Amino acid sequence: MLRAHRRRTRDPTTAEVAEADRQFAEWMRANLARAAEHFGVAVAGEPVFGWRLRSISAAVDSSEGRRWLRVVSEQPQWVHGDWWTGNADSNAVTGIRKPHVLDVVEREIPGVRRQRAELMTYTPADGARTPARYGPRSTFLWGGGASAAGSSLRSARTEGCVRRRPVRSCSKTGANRLGSRSRGGCG
Repeated sequence: MLRAHRRRTRDPTTAEVAEADRQFAEWMRANLARAAEHFGVAVAGEPVFGWRLRSISAAVDSSEGRRWLRVVSEQPQWVHGDWWTGNADSNAVTGIRKPHVLDVVEREIPGVRRQRAELMTYTPADGARTPARYGPRSTFLWGGGASAAGSSLRSARTEGCVRRRPVRSCSKTGANRLGSRSRGGCG
């Protein structure tokens, strides 16, 4: 009787993970440069990486002045919903000091990654509180004014889950209320 040969796998070493992150960060910087070229802008600030290197953002200069450029990359099966289009969707919310998405371009590496670049207006607080660091759901806090922002948000028309009581996390996705990534459902 032949025993099936099992290939033993091991966890990557800290050095291997660091090298993979370095390579991915370099690739994301190239994606930011490609997006800047597409929109005809020049990167003017130090890029800021988002959660787990999934996004990269930077201040850019355009013929109309300073702008903010964000590039997000994800596996194709997770590219849907408000976490993917939320920044552009938030253009419908008015009365809040926040970036406004001016243009969007998407590209796909078939079966591997999907990328979305968003060119936005520049809000001076961007360097301190970027969507890459805090997520699109917290953009109403940029530059302060949370009380006024709350009033504007209460009157904004949205689609999504209706909650009658406070919820710490969505039972379907495990996403918290502070904008953690959701793969569908409540988010």
